[in-house]
Amino acid sequence: MLHLQLNPKHPDGWNKPESLEAWSTSNEKTIKLDVLAKIIKHHLEKDGQCLLTTATNAQELIPQAEGTQDITDYVEPNWIIVYSTFPSSNGAIFNILQLYDIQAVELNGSLTVKKWQTALNTFCKPTCTTRLQDTKWSALDNEQLKGWIFHYPQQKQVHIY
Repeated sequence: MLHLQLNPKHPDGWNKPESLEAWSTSNEKTIKLDVLAKIIKHHLEKDGQCLLTTATNAQELIPQAEGTQDITDYVEPNWIIVYSTFPSSNGAIFNILQLYDIQAVELNGSLTVKKWQTALNTFCKPTCTTRLQDTKWSALDNEQLKGWIFHYPQQKQVHIY
């Protein structure tokens, strides 16, 4: 779970922050949600961005010193997959991504085939890259997810955080 208030038993429940500034100064802000949005924003700025890591103050994200930027000129822009182990966190993820002006769509088993296809047509192009995932409970499940991400004929760099 990404946030204490996402627990159904929490008395206050999750409240969408009013603005990015309100989120940044809020006691409810979590590093995990904030870093998720910052990483996505970084990789959507332009193709080929290198991995990010934390600065020595552990408060900022900076490009990895040994990271290599992919300078290939791709026709299609990046897109990102965020794997969420806890679907109850999806609302908060979407709220924070909206604060950072990041468009997103949720794909899950409850979507109709038509809505699923519409979402894929809107966001997914045949040559895409940079994907993020939250870890699963099983190491084998994690390896299977990585296998899906590094699928043939993937041509772009793939980053897994």
